[in-house]
Amino acid sequence: KLHSIQKTNLNSKKIELEHTKSLSSLVMNLIENSIKIIRSESENSIMNDVCSTLRMSRWTLNEKLKYERTTFTELLKSVRVNMACKLLTETTTSIQEISELICFSSQSVFSRFFKLNLNVSPLAYRNRYRC
Repeated sequence: KLHSIQKTNLNSKKIELEHTKSLSSLVMNLIENSIKIIRSESENSIMNDVCSTLRMSRWTLNEKLKYERTTFTELLKSVRVNMACKLLTETTTSIQEISELICFSSQSVFSRFFKLNLNVSPLAYRNRYRC
């Protein structure tokens, strides 16, 4: 009888966890909001903003992200790539302005980052995938 109760409780917890957002997706949302609001090129200031919102230390955040097999830096990179792709394909915003919107120190830094991560320049990406 105890086994049956434990199994039922375990199954209900499993269902509950499946419907809960992962920490990494929450952190990605916070990073995107931080980039939009703070407009800082510094990974440190974005991380400080995220940690402050979550009320946890950098160490704790990194340890919890390890369980999801990711890091803050990987999530930040992913958010920046996603934001850049969206702006390049859905707007007519200049590449210079996009680099500023996504908090890069310069257009050349943004272009190197974009090419390194997608193997194509921002302009070539825009020309290829624009609707």
